[in-house]
Amino acid sequence: MRLLFILNPTANGGRAAQLANKIRSFYLEHADDPRLGSTSPSLEIRLTEYPSHATRLAEENAKLFDVIVAVGGDGTINEVCRGLIAAKTGQLGVIPAGTGNDTATGLELPKTLAEALWAIHESPIRHLDYGTVNGQVFINSATVGFDALVASHGNRIKRVLKSHWAYVIGLFTALATYHFPKIQVPQDFPAGDDWAGTQRDLCLLAVCNGRYYGGGIEIVPGATLDDELLDLCLITNISKPRLLKLLPTILKGTHIKQKQYLRTWKTQQFSLPVLTPTLLGIDGEISEVAVGEVLHFELHPGGINFVG
Repeated sequence: MRLLFILNPTANGGRAAQLANKIRSFYLEHADDPRLGSTSPSLEIRLTEYPSHATRLAEENAKLFDVIVAVGGDGTINEVCRGLIAAKTGQLGVIPAGTGNDTATGLELPKTLAEALWAIHESPIRHLDYGTVNGQVFINSATVGFDALVASHGNRIKRVLKSHWAYVIGLFTALATYHFPKIQVPQDFPAGDDWAGTQRDLCLLAVCNGRYYGGGIEIVPGATLDDELLDLCLITNISKPRLLKLLPTILKGTHIKQKQYLRTWKTQQFSLPVLTPTLLGIDGEISEVAVGEVLHFELHPGGINFVG
């Protein structure tokens, strides 16, 4: 088996860089183990050097290696998947090495390096879905509004505080500065819903392929990466004091009962017209949404071959 490990050395506050030697040591230690096959695996480790470098490495090497292994967090997994999608071939492996590791948690991957490496060799191939928003790929989730602002604040705080607590602090700093953008709920919103066709103040839209986001939060409990559906949660027309009261229920998973402010549903595609500026988060990477932009979310079933 030919393995290419694409490792983000800045992941988890730079601690991921230590994994390169540990991966090499694992294969030296188990060189004669029959679980690795009749011949020792051929492996190469490449460190990413700039944004989207993992995408380039994955696309260029997808046909040269049996498995392309993303070593990092959600952003690294996203970049590697984008490369495999562009190459239209290749198999994905994952070594969780980020701060939140939401994609890996949703895949129920082993926590230790050795167990994750064995899983690459011993697990059957799974066919994972992926999503796009206006053509941009997301593997785990795409978010609009408040949770994208939380991620933006959390990303900045992580530069100083290398911990999942960065997201918690980011939540409160985002709450203090958030301005609710206006959206137009489309007419084809789930049949019979009284939100259809109305303008509303957006708190957040979470479009989830995976089960967890924001460091382990289940905004849409039960979402899976291979069910050929996107799971959506839309929260609108809620004041900041009421949002503050809603947040603990999100952590408990009981928020979906709050029908006055919240809708959840499943679909393969959804479009959202945005009437005032806001933010879009794609697997933790943040960009701006312009006035009048229509965000089109679409699921692509079974588009990623995964081992792990």
